[in-house]
Amino acid sequence: MKRRRSIVSLILYLTLGLTLTALFGCDYFGFKKIKDITDSPMKFEGKEVKVRGIVESSLRIPFTETVVYTLKDDSGSIMVVATGAKPNNGDSMKVKGLVSTAIKIGDETFGTHIKEIKRW
Repeated sequence: MKRRRSIVSLILYLTLGLTLTALFGCDYFGFKKIKDITDSPMKFEGKEVKVRGIVESSLRIPFTETVVYTLKDDSGSIMVVATGAKPNNGDSMKVKGLVSTAIKIGDETFGTHIKEIKRW
């Protein structure tokens, strides 16, 4: 009886562990507000972030695979640099990417953007 109870407990703990790993290992958690990134770009410089929002504008750089689009959430907007398909204006998107700043002069930064790794 004791052995059976310990096997059932083990199965329950394994199931719970796998469920939590699946939940927190997925890309559904950990989104940053865009304003947090644009207000403190050096805090996020070179770090991977996830954001979500609506595409405000997008364009493909002629003769390249590069796409640039602006993603806006309820806190602000940020430019995203990517390759591949150009998103349509008004598309709702989730993006994972690396934060980068074009120019740093002293404590000031200009051109903070996200280099897209993945979108969905």
